[in-house]
Amino acid sequence: MKYTPVPRSLLAQGLNGYSDEGQAAKEAFHRDGQKFLHGIAAALGLQKQDYDVRSNKAGMAVSGEVTLHSDDLYLQLSEGALGGPGVSALYRTCDSRKDYCGHQNHSVRMDKFRGEEAQGNLLRTFLRLMTAARQAKAAAQSPVSA
Repeated sequence: MKYTPVPRSLLAQGLNGYSDEGQAAKEAFHRDGQKFLHGIAAALGLQKQDYDVRSNKAGMAVSGEVTLHSDDLYLQLSEGALGGPGVSALYRTCDSRKDYCGHQNHSVRMDKFRGEEAQGNLLRTFLRLMTAARQAKAAAQSPVSA
């Protein structure tokens, strides 16, 4: 799997529009977050037509979110999702790109994406979850034999 370096802006704190500095950090978070998630998608073997990357800047008091959404994986970056400062990633399996609720949420701080070994471990976790989700969908669609 190809390593995708974590930009500094995804390790920042204070991503909000209350100051010029905070607004600049928020803009960098959204710009770099989208590039980072495209890199993660490529490392997972997803083709461009198989996923969406969205950015929701939300209001001035918050970071907003940057989201990678495929038919099997929902991965969202935002600040404060784990109740503390700094950016974290929420991830879960989903049933389609129109499934915004998905299944069980998991969260990890962005520093867990730093380094090839740590990121590789996370990517393998995502791949295991995605494979299990695909198998569950296939089992649900196959006819039950009598």
